[in-house]
Amino acid sequence: MSNETIILGGGVSGAICAYYIDKSILITESLGGQIEAKFPMGPRYLHKKIEIHNLLKELNLSLDTKSIKVGYYINGEYIDKINDKLKAEYYSKSRGLTSINKYPDSVLSDGLNNFEVFSIDMKDFYRAIISRISHNRIINKKIEKIDIFNKVLFSNNEFFKYRKLINTIPKDVFLSMCGNFYIGKFFNPITYLFVKSDFDLLGYDYVYFPEMSTSKFHRITKIENGLVFDFAGVLLRSEVLYEAEKFMGTKFEISEMSKNMRAQIIGNDTTSDFEHIVHIGRFAELDHSIKVEDVIKHARQIKNNI
Repeated sequence: MSNETIILGGGVSGAICAYYIDKSILITESLGGQIEAKFPMGPRYLHKKIEIHNLLKELNLSLDTKSIKVGYYINGEYIDKINDKLKAEYYSKSRGLTSINKYPDSVLSDGLNNFEVFSIDMKDFYRAIISRISHNRIINKKIEKIDIFNKVLFSNNEFFKYRKLINTIPKDVFLSMCGNFYIGKFFNPITYLFVKSDFDLLGYDYVYFPEMSTSKFHRITKIENGLVFDFAGVLLRSEVLYEAEKFMGTKFEISEMSKNMRAQIIGNDTTSDFEHIVHIGRFAELDHSIKVEDVIKHARQIKNNI
């Protein structure tokens, strides 16, 4: 099968690209990605930006907004600001690193402790986009190999030729499909724990825990029916429950655990890309600062250039 433009990956970035680039084909093993997880793995918001406003309006979705408040837990107290030393300590703790020379400006929510977002749930946003993409443009296949020289994608029993390839899957997975052997590591894992609780974070929507000595977790996020704890690395259920219960001072009757092996971006890709390949999205571009509005701008730019 031959196509002008193929989009690889069915998460939020892939769906946005397919929505704007109307003559493209979206190929994915499964739709949704992290959006369809059992519980939100950390804060997931649509920031109040014109690009997102316009897309929500096109999709006939709510334009209601709300304020998000971000806090820090230091020396047993909730505060609104921290110094650069604690920012560096947080970056090391949340990435599972022993030491760092610098950290990106986007760490700790771009340094903001208040910002406006659209109220709509990310799942509803994603599903509205997917509903606007015709079924014959979505192919549920697992791509096993990519021949970047002859511009061909291979699945188990089928192949797809393309003129332009838009990659939205994690960069290490993409490079492996291309047969590239890369040096170093791009991602570190996070273990997430959801607990059913009405515990109040003193009005904060999520709170960072920068200090290594305070806890093993580095963030707590308040969600609709409980809390989500983030732990750097791959931890046992008994470990994360113990840490959460120690902090909260109570036992939890209901809890769920999830692990994301590519949660934190820690490396850069130095391999050369081809003109016919474009990487879009935080994990495809290995750029922690990329948000949904950036994906929208990138997708529209590609549409205008095709």
